[in-house]
Amino acid sequence: MMYDAVFTIIGTQMMDGERDTIESVTVGRFGERNGEWLLCYEEPESFGMAGVQTKIYVKQDGTVSVLRDGAAASRLVIQQGKKNICFYPAPQGQLALETVGETVENRLNETGGRFFAGYILASQGRLLSQNTIEIRVARQEDKKTCQLS
Repeated sequence: MMYDAVFTIIGTQMMDGERDTIESVTVGRFGERNGEWLLCYEEPESFGMAGVQTKIYVKQDGTVSVLRDGAAASRLVIQQGKKNICFYPAPQGQLALETVGETVENRLNETGGRFFAGYILASQGRLLSQNTIEIRVARQEDKKTCQLS
């Protein structure tokens, strides 16, 4: 079952010794099916990705898939202790990046909760940044805007 929610999204990036944190609030839907959670929302304009829909799948084994559709279409996979290859759109075409999952915490339930992931982004074995994403979920009255697929 999918539920309407308010998401508080906090993203941090540590690069070259400097930390940058972005926080925004948006609405979307979340739900659980067969042990897998889905968080679905439109990216806030404050993140510079207006019109982009994000779906985050959190599996029982801790695997996290972040899928973005629209102008910034991408797929990011985070698995604690494992390296994955992901592709990001760039002016020159798709950019292949490595993700190394450091931490995945899933404390979601039917009333909302919290999701957190920490990961490293690298390119050709070179560290680009250390990142975290925290999403706090507050369930709201249902409006059926995004479906679990």
